[in-house]
Amino acid sequence: MKSWLKYIPGYPYYLNDLQFIEYGKGYWIEVSKDVIFNVIGNFIEYKRIFLYPGWNFVGFNSTVPLTVEQALSSLDYKSICTYNNDEIRKQWERQMPGAPTFLNKMSKLESGKGYGIYVDKTCLWQIP
Repeated sequence: MKSWLKYIPGYPYYLNDLQFIEYGKGYWIEVSKDVIFNVIGNFIEYKRIFLYPGWNFVGFNSTVPLTVEQALSSLDYKSICTYNNDEIRKQWERQMPGAPTFLNKMSKLESGKGYGIYVDKTCLWQIP
């Protein structure tokens, strides 16, 4: 069974099981005040991520925002969600194919954000 990994500053090493930040994965970072989070490293051109049945928490590797339709054109997905933490909304947004418009609040995917994508079977996400 897959589970969440965590790193909490000041906790003993045996309670912290997150050791590396990896390409293609999404991360939930809790802070007590507004911060600028600088990521150091090379931009990865590789734009394929394996997804497995159920929820997958992934990062979005694109230099430009893409509509949900553009970004997920290679997938047979059931739902995608993200948390919009901007100053005005602070709410969960999702997109579900076939759901009523008022439920589908997500319009685009953006670099630097994490997304939960639900799929029924193992597949390869080819980010355009």
